[in-house]
Amino acid sequence: MIFTADIEDWQQSVYDFDRAVSNRVVRNTSRLLDILDTHKVKGTFFIQGMVAEKFPQLIRSIAQAGHELASHSHTHRMIYNLTEAQFRAEMQRSVGLLEDISGTKVIGFRAPRFRYATTFSTGIALRCGNRGLFTTHPLC
Repeated sequence: MIFTADIEDWQQSVYDFDRAVSNRVVRNTSRLLDILDTHKVKGTFFIQGMVAEKFPQLIRSIAQAGHELASHSHTHRMIYNLTEAQFRAEMQRSVGLLEDISGTKVIGFRAPRFRYATTFSTGIALRCGNRGLFTTHPLC
């Protein structure tokens, strides 16, 4: 079985990128971790950097449960609305936070809404150490 989850605060990541991440993400992710533990399932958690920044213990809990950590950007802004420098900063911040908090290497990245849609995004993600790029749309 392959299992993945996006760990984000849906209202912040869809409606208002500047909105604070709520503790709803902790409650929901904790419930998910309990379910996965009951069924002995491990997965990849694509974690938004703003979640990691506000709730580092949640990230430690995910890692300590044996799940893989991967980046889901920092703010969840759409890549095609960012400059190359802005996207690089998003990647570095998100990956850096996840690695510093968990002590593990982050090699996966899932773009917000699964959309890359720029000529530079794949190269930057790869240079930031990501080897697993997950998308349902063509990489440009």
